[in-house]
Amino acid sequence: MNLYEKLLIISEEHNIIIDRSITLPGVDGAFIQIEGVQPVIYLAPDLSGHSLNAIFAEELGHFFSSYGNFCVNKTLKNDMDSLRCESRAFRCAVDLVMNWFTVWRLLKVQKLDLYDLSEHFEVPVSFITDALKVFKIRYVYPLVETRKEMLNG
Repeated sequence: MNLYEKLLIISEEHNIIIDRSITLPGVDGAFIQIEGVQPVIYLAPDLSGHSLNAIFAEELGHFFSSYGNFCVNKTLKNDMDSLRCESRAFRCAVDLVMNWFTVWRLLKVQKLDLYDLSEHFEVPVSFITDALKVFKIRYVYPLVETRKEMLNG
């Protein structure tokens, strides 16, 4: 089963409609959830391959991390909230696509590079590099802080 099929199954389990028929100018994907209405993920019809998988995973990440009924206002607070929302959605997307143990094994034991990881997980290299940053924040920084406390304590 490839990643796209896996993401389709997850969306079906949560009764999310996937719509690839509408072109939204300048938008590759969007998640919309309005109270009382079945959630919808819009994916641009011209997307394919690894890019489609990455955007699909991130839009599905919005379902698990937030609500899709944000207003589009140009204020600093709204921009910051939007960045937080996108960050949470991306972290959920990373969890849907890969886990740290598998990435570590592929990098350290099998000696794969970023392009091999991209092929293995069926997402673009940019998704892999951003996912590695997420793992670094999640798993490496806490270890460094714990070691500092142990040495100073």
